[in-house]
Amino acid sequence: MAWIVTALFAGFICVMISVYNRALTEAGAMRSLLLMCLLNDSTYASQKNGLLGFIANSEAKDAHDLSVKVLTAMSELALKMVQQDATFHLGVSGFLWKTREEIKNKSASTNR
Repeated sequence: MAWIVTALFAGFICVMISVYNRALTEAGAMRSLLLMCLLNDSTYASQKNGLLGFIANSEAKDAHDLSVKVLTAMSELALKMVQQDATFHLGVSGFLWKTREEIKNKSASTNR
Protein backbone atom coordinates (compact mmCIF):
# COMPACT_ATOMS: atom_id res chain seq x y z
CA MET A 1 0.00 0.00 0.00
CA ALA A 2 2.84 2.39 0.79
CA TRP A 3 4.33 1.92 -2.66
CA ILE A 4 1.03 3.04 -4.25
CA VAL A 5 1.04 6.25 -2.22
CA THR A 6 4.70 6.79 -3.09
CA ALA A 7 4.04 6.19 -6.80
CA LEU A 8 1.08 8.58 -6.78
CA PHE A 9 3.13 11.21 -4.98
CA ALA A 10 6.01 10.79 -7.45
CA GLY A 11 3.56 11.08 -10.35
CA PHE A 12 2.09 14.22 -8.83
CA ILE A 13 5.56 15.72 -8.44
CA CYS A 14 6.36 14.94 -12.11
CA VAL A 15 3.14 16.62 -13.25
CA MET A 16 3.84 19.70 -11.12
CA ILE A 17 7.39 19.98 -12.50
CA SER A 18 6.00 19.76 -16.03
CA VAL A 19 3.41 22.49 -15.33
CA TYR A 20 6.07 24.70 -13.74
CA ASN A 21 8.40 24.21 -16.71
CA ARG A 22 5.64 25.16 -19.16
CA ALA A 23 4.81 28.26 -17.12
CA LEU A 24 8.45 29.35 -17.16
CA THR A 25 8.67 28.77 -20.91
CA GLU A 26 5.47 30.70 -21.54
CA ALA A 27 6.53 33.60 -19.32
CA GLY A 28 9.90 33.84 -21.05
CA ALA A 29 8.27 33.76 -24.47
CA MET A 30 5.82 36.49 -23.46
CA ARG A 31 8.65 38.68 -22.14
CA SER A 32 10.60 38.25 -25.36
CA LEU A 33 7.56 39.08 -27.49
CA LEU A 34 6.85 42.13 -25.34
CA LEU A 35 10.43 43.38 -25.71
CA MET A 36 10.32 42.94 -29.48
CA CYS A 37 7.03 44.84 -29.67
CA LEU A 38 8.36 47.67 -27.52
CA LEU A 39 11.69 48.07 -29.30
CA ASN A 40 10.97 47.14 -32.93
CA ASP A 41 8.51 49.36 -34.78
CA SER A 42 7.76 46.83 -37.52
CA THR A 43 7.07 44.07 -34.98
CA TYR A 44 4.87 46.46 -33.01
CA ALA A 45 2.86 47.44 -36.10
CA SER A 46 2.50 43.84 -37.22
CA GLN A 47 1.38 42.58 -33.82
CA LYS A 48 -0.99 45.53 -33.33
CA ASN A 49 -2.64 44.92 -36.70
CA GLY A 50 -2.93 41.22 -35.95
CA LEU A 51 -4.44 41.93 -32.54
CA LEU A 52 -6.97 44.39 -33.97
CA GLY A 53 -7.95 41.83 -36.60
CA PHE A 54 -8.27 39.13 -33.96
CA ILE A 55 -10.48 41.38 -31.81
CA ALA A 56 -12.66 42.34 -34.78
CA ASN A 57 -13.18 38.70 -35.82
CA SER A 58 -13.59 37.30 -32.31
CA GLU A 59 -16.95 35.84 -31.37
CA ALA A 60 -16.69 36.74 -27.70
CA LYS A 61 -19.83 36.90 -25.59
CA ASP A 62 -18.60 39.67 -23.28
CA ALA A 63 -15.53 41.66 -22.23
CA HIS A 64 -14.19 38.89 -20.00
CA ASP A 65 -14.57 36.26 -22.71
CA LEU A 66 -12.77 38.53 -25.18
CA SER A 67 -9.98 39.18 -22.69
CA VAL A 68 -9.48 35.45 -22.07
CA LYS A 69 -9.41 34.73 -25.80
CA VAL A 70 -6.90 37.53 -26.48
CA LEU A 71 -4.59 36.51 -23.64
CA THR A 72 -4.74 32.86 -24.68
CA ALA A 73 -3.97 33.78 -28.29
CA MET A 74 -1.05 35.96 -27.20
CA SER A 75 0.42 33.15 -25.10
CA GLU A 76 0.02 30.68 -27.95
CA LEU A 77 1.65 33.12 -30.39
CA ALA A 78 4.62 33.70 -28.09
CA LEU A 79 5.08 29.95 -27.57
CA LYS A 80 4.78 29.31 -31.30
CA MET A 81 7.47 31.90 -32.01
CA VAL A 82 9.82 30.26 -29.53
CA GLN A 83 9.07 26.75 -30.82
CA GLN A 84 9.56 27.74 -34.47
CA ASP A 85 12.79 29.60 -33.82
CA ALA A 86 14.95 28.12 -31.08
CA THR A 87 17.14 31.25 -31.18
CA PHE A 88 14.24 33.67 -30.58
CA HIS A 89 15.39 34.50 -27.03
CA LEU A 90 18.95 34.99 -28.25
CA GLY A 91 17.66 37.18 -31.07
CA VAL A 92 15.84 39.36 -28.56
CA SER A 93 18.98 39.59 -26.45
CA GLY A 94 20.97 40.57 -29.51
CA PHE A 95 18.37 43.15 -30.45
CA LEU A 96 18.50 44.62 -26.94
CA TRP A 97 22.29 44.86 -27.16
CA LYS A 98 22.13 46.46 -30.61
CA THR A 99 19.60 49.01 -29.33
CA ARG A 100 21.86 49.78 -26.38
CA GLU A 101 24.82 50.36 -28.67
CA GLU A 102 22.76 52.62 -30.94
CA ILE A 103 21.67 54.68 -27.93
CA LYS A 104 25.28 54.97 -26.74
CA ASN A 105 26.47 56.02 -30.21
CA LYS A 106 23.74 58.67 -30.51
CA SER A 107 24.60 59.95 -27.04
CA ALA A 108 28.31 60.07 -27.85
CA SER A 109 27.73 61.90 -31.15
CA THR A 110 25.52 64.54 -29.51
CA ASN A 111 28.10 65.14 -26.77
CA ARG A 112 30.83 66.06 -29.26
